[in-house]
Amino acid sequence: GILSILDEQCRLARCTDKSFALAVYEKCRDHPRFNVTKHQEAVFGFSIQHYAGLVEYSSENFLEKNKDELPKETTELLLSSANPFLASLGQLLCDRNNESNAQHQQKKPGRMNPKQIQRGSSSLLRDGLGIQFSVQLGELRKRIENTEPHYVRCLKPNDELVPNNFDPLVIADQLRCAGVLEAIRVS
Repeated sequence: GILSILDEQCRLARCTDKSFALAVYEKCRDHPRFNVTKHQEAVFGFSIQHYAGLVEYSSENFLEKNKDELPKETTELLLSSANPFLASLGQLLCDRNNESNAQHQQKKPGRMNPKQIQRGSSSLLRDGLGIQFSVQLGELRKRIENTEPHYVRCLKPNDELVPNNFDPLVIADQLRCAGVLEAIRVS
């Protein structure tokens, strides 16, 4: 999907917002929830039909926002801190990078050459925010599937906030926008 295209584009040396948008158009054009008008194409935008309705996106700064990079020196500074909390943050960042690098090494078996070793903490090997989000969403869905969730949801009965006046369209719209109907459909 779009998140894997985004991650792939972030790993390319000469990717731009335009190249990202063109890749999305090429790979997603036939998807039923994907939409792009001529105007959107001219400004490298697109729309996705989410459960709450059609959402329009601009590809501007998508790549930059997905990188989630901290300079290596920041991690080193945190690790060297005398403050235990800051040092533990540095260790978390270091562990996350090592875990990501190990995952990428497992995907590409064989001997590593010196350039690959040197690039071990490179942003090219780290998962972007989109992929991290997908993984976390998958973990959340597994956790929800193993539980019996109960929802308490407050709804406005009508736009005028008048008692004993229930407008079914207003209530249905709130349920749809809050994702309640989609959650019921998924379960």
